[in-house]
Amino acid sequence: MEITAKGGQEFKELKEKSDAAKIELARATDLISRSNDDIEGIKQALTEKVEERKSVTAQISTITAKIKGLEEQIEKRKTDLALKNATLSEVSKKITASDSEVGALQKQVAELENAVKGKEEKGHALLLEKERLEERAKRLTSEMTALQETKTNLEFEVKDLDWRIRDLSKTDKTSSTELKALQDAFFQKRNLESKLSKESTELELSIKSLTREYTQLKAELEAAEGIAKGYNRAVRAILEARDKHDIKGIHGTIAELATVDPKYEVALNVAAGARMQSIIVDSDEVAATAIQFLKRNNLGRATFLPLTKMLDGNPRGKALMAEKQAVGFAIDLIRYDQKYRPAFWYVFGDTVVVDDLDQARKL
Repeated sequence: MEITAKGGQEFKELKEKSDAAKIELARATDLISRSNDDIEGIKQALTEKVEERKSVTAQISTITAKIKGLEEQIEKRKTDLALKNATLSEVSKKITASDSEVGALQKQVAELENAVKGKEEKGHALLLEKERLEERAKRLTSEMTALQETKTNLEFEVKDLDWRIRDLSKTDKTSSTELKALQDAFFQKRNLESKLSKESTELELSIKSLTREYTQLKAELEAAEGIAKGYNRAVRAILEARDKHDIKGIHGTIAELATVDPKYEVALNVAAGARMQSIIVDSDEVAATAIQFLKRNNLGRATFLPLTKMLDGNPRGKALMAEKQAVGFAIDLIRYDQKYRPAFWYVFGDTVVVDDLDQARKL
């Protein structure tokens, strides 16, 4: 009984230990199962992280490439900016130089305007003097004509008296008193004839002197008018040959054939420069004839614009944009016969006129 009791007790203890072990085993098995699940979850998460890492690595590579491209663009922009700054510096220098040139040109224009004004005043004075001389020459010519008529009449009277004296000398019927009266009248007429001849000679000399003076004044007036328009010797010679009909087919200079509003005159003169003296002619043949005329007389050079060779044009896009903010195209601010438009286009092109230098810089 004691042994049975002891065996039952041990069995009970063993059973309890076995149950406890089973419980522990079940717990361990559950823990293992849960651990396996966690491991699977961790593996899946790890796989996802690996994939995510690959994706992030790819994104990093893409971003790195973009950054490299942006860095290259930045470097290029820096280079372009440096070039732009250098160009801007050069442009600024040119603008400064242009300002100086424009200032000098404006000063020259002002001096030329003063010179032109002086020449115009001198030309006006010469014109008045020319008219005075013309009037005086007409009056002297009229006086000379009257004296010539008087002289002719006196010559006739003198001849008549001389004949009468000779006729009376042949006869003794006439008294010595009548003869003496006739002789006195004869000598008076002779003296008057001599006086009139002297006055006529003096009048002829005066007329010749006035004619020389008139010719000189006319030349000075024409020269003054040419200088007032800025013409050189060659241009003046061609215009004079045209006026004398020595050369056919010459129309005139750009300055001569244009009508300009005084407020735009300086701007247009600066825009055209020496081309304002260009001479419009009918054709190449007329230009060749004029050039030979200048060479033959050693008169210098002139620019000729044959209408048969001149081509009309249209403004460029940039000029059209600039014209919207400017006073207008230079060619549109001038009045001229439309048949000369190609020649005026050659001189002015699509040049635009602005109010001031600040506006010019903005354009």
